[in-house]
Amino acid sequence: MGESVSGSDPAERTFQFHLEEFRQLKAEILLQQRIQFSIEAGAATAVFTIIGYLVAHEAEVVSRGGLWAWWLPVGVVVVAVALSRAFVSRAYQIGDYIKETEQAYASNQKGWEHHLHPPGGKRQQRISPAKRRFWLFLLALSVAVAVTMTHAPVTALLREALVLLGWVR
Repeated sequence: MGESVSGSDPAERTFQFHLEEFRQLKAEILLQQRIQFSIEAGAATAVFTIIGYLVAHEAEVVSRGGLWAWWLPVGVVVVAVALSRAFVSRAYQIGDYIKETEQAYASNQKGWEHHLHPPGGKRQQRISPAKRRFWLFLLALSVAVAVTMTHAPVTALLREALVLLGWVR
């Protein structure tokens, strides 16, 4: 008779609440990872599409005074990096909360979010080296194309090369 009925013990209810919350936060982190991938894929697609369009319609762009259009891909990359960092920051916030909850309920066991902090306690980089290289490559490519294409002599040479290759008429 001294046994508590499941759910009537306040500690058990609190534990069940945090367990369900953990499941929901895990689902949120997975969703954010999918969104981050979509941002990365979308940014790369947008950059190459814009550059391709501008190369194919260069004469029209230049005649309308649209040299600024070559800088659009740079803007796309900057906005995408900002969005991506916002999602990474949110994942770290969730990780910090889960860490606090685990410390309260499982004092001797450590979950995944403990790996976000090395033993010295300092948080690791927010963007992985592979993602950092991806964003730097996309930004460098966008800037290089914008600088190259807004300088007339280089633009003419590139245009001739594309015509010779049959990529542009």
